Amino acid sequence: MIVGSVQWNEKALRSHSPKKFTEKMLADSEGKGVTVLAFPGFFGELFLNEKEFINFFIKKSLRYKWMYICPGSYFERDGDKIYHTSVLVHQGDVVLKQRQLYLSTWEKKREVSRGEKVEFVRIEGCIVALLLPTDQFYPQISRHMKLKGVELVIAPSAVIASNKRALQISGLWQNVQQNLFFAIESGYSGKMYNLPFSSESFIHAPLEITPKDDGFLASSKGEELLITSEIKIAALTEAETKYNPIRQLNQSVYKNMYK
Repeated sequence: MIVGSVQWNEKALRSHSPKKFTEKMLADSEGKGVTVLAFPGFFGELFLNEKEFINFFIKKSLRYKWMYICPGSYFERDGDKIYHTSVLVHQGDVVLKQRQLYLSTWEKKREVSRGEKVEFVRIEGCIVALLLPTDQFYPQISRHMKLKGVELVIAPSAVIASNKRALQISGLWQNVQQNLFFAIESGYSGKMYNLPFSSESFIHAPLEITPKDDGFLASSKGEELLITSEIKIAALTEAETKYNPIRQLNQSVYKNMYK
């Protein structure tokens, strides 16, 4: 399976509308044979409203029928509550929806509500889950996903700007190495709600099955707008024979979370 990750760099893409940018990324992904494509965290907030955002990607998914598209994350209004949410669309349908389970300080100030459970979907025999930006820094969620059989995590990302690259790495990269699944991390770089975000895009894999033993199958290095890589789910079994820290945990504690 070939997967793709999109990078949104506000500084470099000032003259690009989100819709035109999306159309280019989809066309480029088609040319590379991508099956699963992820857009960055907060990408939905660049659209007029959430209805326009979701409907736009649903229509695009009818054009790219073989592709599963995560349009990024957005703030979902549900009655008097707001959730930080992401979806996965395929052939005109929302096949997976996930609300963020934990909140950052700035999200709490905006009175964002917490989600309650972790959802899953199967793609070509692979169990897939969505992981929202703040949740990437809560290892219990990734452990729960692993114990539920998740093999691929799609993560629309938005990390507060920092002088240290290690801040972003301490999130999803670390969870991939501890839980041994693949992950598509799509980064948002720019301002949102008067806060600076600086996230790169990565395609993660366990150290044992990456060419440079560094946990990366592909990296945007903050410059490439689309990165792609082939992932082989069967390789996870090989990685587990070499290193599998999940065996040492009290698995029942994590497995029964977020029912």
